[in-house]
Amino acid sequence: MLVTKGKQNESTSGANAEDIRAHVQRLKENAIFVGSGRLIDFLQFIVEQTLDAKASTLKEAVIGNAVYGRNPPYDPRIDSTVRVEARRLRRKLQEYYDGDGQHDHIRITLPIGGYVPKFSTEAELAVVPTANDDLAKRVFGAGAGAAIVVLPFRALSASADEEKFAEGLTEEVMFGMSDLQGLRITSRSIAFQYKNSRINISDMAKKLGINAIVQGTVRYESDRIRVTFEICDPQGFVVFTDRIDAPKGEPLSVQEQISLTIISRIRFDSSHMRSKKVGASPAALDALGRIYRARRLLDQQVPAALQEALELFTSVSKEAPDYARGYTGMADCYCDLYRLGLVDQPTALAHAEQYVQRALQIDPDSVEAHSGLATIAGWLNWDRHAAAAHFRNALELGTNARASRLFGVLLTIMEDHDAADLQFKEARRIEPFSSQQDIAEAVCYFQARR
Repeated sequence: MLVTKGKQNESTSGANAEDIRAHVQRLKENAIFVGSGRLIDFLQFIVEQTLDAKASTLKEAVIGNAVYGRNPPYDPRIDSTVRVEARRLRRKLQEYYDGDGQHDHIRITLPIGGYVPKFSTEAELAVVPTANDDLAKRVFGAGAGAAIVVLPFRALSASADEEKFAEGLTEEVMFGMSDLQGLRITSRSIAFQYKNSRINISDMAKKLGINAIVQGTVRYESDRIRVTFEICDPQGFVVFTDRIDAPKGEPLSVQEQISLTIISRIRFDSSHMRSKKVGASPAALDALGRIYRARRLLDQQVPAALQEALELFTSVSKEAPDYARGYTGMADCYCDLYRLGLVDQPTALAHAEQYVQRALQIDPDSVEAHSGLATIAGWLNWDRHAAAAHFRNALELGTNARASRLFGVLLTIMEDHDAADLQFKEARRIEPFSSQQDIAEAVCYFQARR
C-alpha cells in the first residue's frame, strides 16, 4: 500500500498527487458526501498535509484547530470531535468504495489509531489469500448475529425462595442479553417450556436454530448466594463455566447485579456481530471459550498463568483468523509480560503493536483492540495523554468493564481522581462482581491516599 508523501515516490508505480486530488474532488461531488462539507474539509486537510510531506504533524489537536477552529485551542482530553469525525469519515469512505467507487483505480483509507491517510492503486487492492484463510476455521459466517437460548436457572434445593430467585435471575439474564446488539434471544415462553424437564440439547438447538445455550444453578448458603453458569454448544458440550458468589440482599437488586456480571463475561466483542452483518459459525463458541479461559489466566498476573494465556490467545489467532480477540489478547499479554519484568520494553512493544494492528485490520471497531492501543501508549510508550485518548475512543465504541477499569487506573496515575472514580463506577456498573475491580480500586485508592 502506497503512502504518497510530497513528491511522487519514484520507486512505486502508484498514483501521483494530481490523481489523488482529483479523486478527493470526485468524493466531494458524490451523493454520499453531499451535506458533509466539514467532513470533506477534514479529508482534504489530512490529504494535503500528507502530500506535502507533513504527515508527522497530523495530530488530533492540530486537526481540531485547523478544521474545526476551536477557541480556546482544541483539547483532546475534553473534546472528542476529531475522533468522532474520523470514524464518520472511515464509514463514509467504506460506503463509497462498497458502492459507486468500487471500480475506482484509487482508494483512500484512514487507518485506525491515526490520522495519516493511505492511498492505494487498483493493482494494490487485490487480496492475496493467506495460509490462514480457511473458511472452516472462521468464527463468523453468513447470518444476522448469534441465536441464543437462556434455559431456566435451576434451584438446587426445594426452597420456595431459592426457586423464586432462580426464576427471576433467568428473566434478568434474558432481558439483559436481549438488549445486546448482535444477539437474538428466544422468547420466555419458549425457554420456560424446558423448565424441570429432560432436554435433548442437540435436538432443541437444531429445532430452534440455536448457536449457544446459557444455563445455570442457584444455591443458598447461609448469608450467601452462589450462582454457577455455563455456556454450551449446540451438541451440549460445555464451552466454559464460571460462578459468582454474592451476598444475600434485596432479591431484585442482587438478580440484576448477577445478571450484569454474567452478560459482561460472555460478550463476543465483535463490531461485525453487533451490526448483525455476520452470524456465528461452529468454530465461534470454541474460540470464545478459549478466550474466556485465557482472560481468566491473564487476570491472575503471575508468570506461569501469563504464558498459558498467551498460548491460548495464540491458538485462537491461528485457528480462528477472523476473530480479533486472539490478537488483542496476545497484545495484552506482552504488555503484562513487560510489566512483570519477563520481557524487555522493545520486545513487548514490537509484539504488542503488531498484534493490535492485526486485530484492527480484522475489526476496526473492536473495543478490546482500541483498549490495547491505550495500554501500549500508557504502559509501553509512557504517553499518558495518548493513552487517555485511546481509552475514550474505545469506550465510545462500546461498554467494556476491563477498559473502564484500566482507564480508571491510568487516570489515578495522572492524579485525576474524580475522573478515575467515574471510570471505576462505570466498570462496576458493567460487571458488579469482579475481584479484579476490587483489587484495582483498592490499590488506586491507596495510592491516592483516599
